[in-house]
Formats: sequence, C-alpha cells, structure tokens
Amino acid sequence: MTPPFTPEGQLPGPAAVEAQRKAIAKTQVALLARLAGTKFSISHQYDGLPLISLEIGADALARLDEAGDLVARVRPDAKRFPQS
Repeated sequence: MTPPFTPEGQLPGPAAVEAQRKAIAKTQVALLARLAGTKFSISHQYDGLPLISLEIGADALARLDEAGDLVARVRPDAKRFPQS
C-alpha cells in the first residue's frame, strides 16, 4: 500500500522523518522491481518525497496502471510553453 506522506516540517522529529524516508525508499524499490522487464528509465528519483520521474514504454505504463498498491497516480509530462 502507498505509505501516507506528511511534509517533513510537520513531522514530530528526526526519527519520524527517517521512518518516512525509509518507507518512501522501500516503496520506490518495490515499484522499480515491479517494472523489471519493461521499457523504462529513471529520470529522477527524489529523496524524501514519494515521487519518481520515469521515461516509460507502453508495457511499463500498463504495469503502473496495475500497481495501485504502490502508485497513487501517474501524470504525463505536459507541454511547456516559454514564459514571456
């Protein structure tokens, strides 16, 4: 199951921060293991945040769609336009 997330500044102390970071890391490892054998690469893996940026193929997307116990949502990149 996707672990709950609380901003670190709202956690009661260093032990809670460390426990949350370990839970996030464990979930990330489990998710990447589930993607084994599919077409994907890690663009960025965030420390302390329940986020991973991936480049994925259709087979990996299908696995992510099936990973509701580990994935809260999948958001595709949005086209960005230059700011004026």
